[in-house]
Amino acid sequence: MEINKIKIDGKTTTIDYTTETGDYRIKTGEDPSLDLYNAIKGLRGIFLKRMQFEPVKERVMVNGFESGIDNVRRWYKISGIYTANLIGHKITTPKVMEMNDPEFWENNDPDEFIQYLDQKESEYMEKAVDEAILFVQGKREQLPLEDTEGGAF
Repeated sequence: MEINKIKIDGKTTTIDYTTETGDYRIKTGEDPSLDLYNAIKGLRGIFLKRMQFEPVKERVMVNGFESGIDNVRRWYKISGIYTANLIGHKITTPKVMEMNDPEFWENNDPDEFIQYLDQKESEYMEKAVDEAILFVQGKREQLPLEDTEGGAF
């Protein structure tokens, strides 16, 4: 399964994905797991760096990403909202690509090649993709159990 797009917008989660049988979309009001929220939140550093929003990071939130493949590299566009003057502006990063050569970062500074994900950023993306796949497969937020009898579970 490939995740093509995920967006968490208020109470709605939308995921576009592809399997061997075709392209699909899930759009639901079910709460994602805290793991999915945290995985998407973990993309914030990538978003801030690419959009040069570090000085105003308290005004930025990430709400999803798009993914695809160009030539031989997987790319991502991270979407977020920047709030200025009480107005939320939807912003998406340019494409950032995975680096297929593990030795590339031994001789190069990640700050000079912002079009590529460094190793740590790749791990954040993989976590977000994995959690999106789990959501498609049915992982949702577990509601707290209620003790109606007054006893222990």
